[in-house]
Amino acid sequence: MYFKKKIYSSLEKYLSVKQVAVLTGMRRIGKTTLVKQLMEASDIEHKLFFDLENQGKSIKKLYLMERFKKQNESFKNLNL
Repeated sequence: MYFKKKIYSSLEKYLSVKQVAVLTGMRRIGKTTLVKQLMEASDIEHKLFFDLENQGKSIKKLYLMERFKKQNESFKNLNL
């Protein structure tokens, strides 16, 4: 069972703001749990969660795939 942190209500008001939010802090204090609770409470349809602890698996992979697609499109335009 997870208990909502005191900061939850402070962060909850930002759910309606359409911009990127970053939550940082020491390890193992419940940041991921807090963000997942906030995302679950949000009625925003399109949400993304990036775990920077495992960036080799998420952000780096996403970046490389997008880069590959752009390069591939460039080669196609050059008839290569």
